[in-house]
Amino acid sequence: MKKIAAIKRMKERAMMKRMKKRQEEMLSAVAFGDEDKLRKLLRSGADVNEAVGAGGTPLRWATSESQLTIIKILLAHGADINAKDDQGNSPLYIAALNGNNTIVEYLLDNGAEIDIKRNDGETPLIGASGYDDQLETVKLLVQRGADIYAKDNDGNTALFYALDYGIDDIAGFLKEQEES
Repeated sequence: MKKIAAIKRMKERAMMKRMKKRQEEMLSAVAFGDEDKLRKLLRSGADVNEAVGAGGTPLRWATSESQLTIIKILLAHGADINAKDDQGNSPLYIAALNGNNTIVEYLLDNGAEIDIKRNDGETPLIGASGYDDQLETVKLLVQRGADIYAKDNDGNTALFYALDYGIDDIAGFLKEQEES
C-alpha cells in the first residue's frame, strides 16, 4: 500500500515538473513572439490561463510585450481576456498604460471589459490618464465607452490624475467630455 502511494506521489511530482517546464517555455515563446513554439506548446496541453508567478497569464505577458499575433493565438485557444495579475492588472489595463492602441482596440473588439478595475480601483482610463503621451489612448477608451466618472479606491477619477500630473491635453479633453 505504501509503495503504491509513493509511486503515485512520484508520478504527480513528475507531472507537475513537466507542467512547470511547459509554462516556462510558454512564457519564453510569448516574450520572444515565437508563434511556432507557442502553438506546439498549446497542442501539447500547456494551460493558456495558468498564471506564472505574480506576473499573470501568458496573455498578460503578450500584452506587455506588444505581441499582437501571440495575443490572437492565445485568445483563439481560450485565454481569459480579463484575467488579472496579482496587482489586478488586466491585459487591457497594460495595453492602455503602454499606449498600444492597436492592442487596446483588439482586446475591446474581443470582449475585454472596458472599465475593469485593478486592486486599487484604477480602470484602464484612469491609468492612461496619468501619462502625458496617452491622449490618443484616453480618447479611444472614452470613444469606446469608458466611464469618465469611474473612481479608484481613493475616490479619484481620470480627470483628477490628469490634473494632478499636469497633463493639460488629457485634462482638457476629459473636462470637455464632462461638459458635453
